[in-house]
Amino acid sequence: MIYNTVVGGTMTTLDALRSVSIYYIPAPTIKEVAINRGLDAEAEATEMVISSPAYSLAKADLYRWLSEAPSVRQGDVSQQIPDKETRERLAMHAQAIYGAYAPNDDTNACIASFGYKGEDL
Repeated sequence: MIYNTVVGGTMTTLDALRSVSIYYIPAPTIKEVAINRGLDAEAEATEMVISSPAYSLAKADLYRWLSEAPSVRQGDVSQQIPDKETRERLAMHAQAIYGAYAPNDDTNACIASFGYKGEDL
């Protein structure tokens, strides 16, 4: 069992995927990626889930999403990947995971959705 030390309870798959990066990823995007990879975003993030190929591929999808995410500013909140080199590293990290878990799959892409909404503001 993996514990979410921030709130003192168990960590969900959504929480675990949210923690793959310090950069903001909208919760609906994370949930969509989880669903596309056959993961239950609200389920407990057990060691079996975290070590699964589906979870690794979901992380790759999020790294890829971040590599393509635009810089966004809304009020006092901004999301910005600082430079081209960081974006390239994120894309390369995603490709390494895809190569390890799904080398012959051309569909390793996620649909990007941008913006801030609700609790993610």
